[in-house]
Amino acid sequence: GADADEDDAPALLTFHDSAHHLSTRADLSYLLTLRFPIYSQTSLDQARAAQDALEAQLVQGQRGVQAFSRMEGMQSRMAAFYVDDPEAAAQLASQLAAEHAPELEPALALEYDPSWREYLGMYSAIHRQDEQAANLH
Repeated sequence: GADADEDDAPALLTFHDSAHHLSTRADLSYLLTLRFPIYSQTSLDQARAAQDALEAQLVQGQRGVQAFSRMEGMQSRMAAFYVDDPEAAAQLASQLAAEHAPELEPALALEYDPSWREYLGMYSAIHRQDEQAANLH
C-alpha cells in the first residue's frame, strides 16, 4: 500500500555527509550528474560501481566529492558530484562508466552551481521532513 512506499522513499536518496563539510568549498563549483538506466540487479550493481569509482578518484585527487545519489523511479540511478574541473570530471566519468558499466548508456550533465543550491535545497527539504516526522511521534 501507500504506507510501504513512503517508508521506502528515504532509502532511495543517499546523502554523503562528507559533502556537507565541503559545501563551503568555493572551488567545487560545478555539479556533475552521472545517471544510468536501471533494469536489473546487474545494471544497478554496475551503475553503483561506476559511480563509486568516480567518487573514489575525485576524492583521492581532491578534485570533487559525491553529494548525493538517488534512484529515480525504478528507471535510473543518479549520482551527483561537485567538482572543480568539469571537463576533466566528465571525461573521467565517461571512462569509468565504460569500464564498470559497459552495457549501460550513461547520461552526463554539468551545471554551474557555486552555491551548492541543488544540494543544500535537497538537504534542507529532507531534514525538514525528518523533523516533521519526529514531531508526529
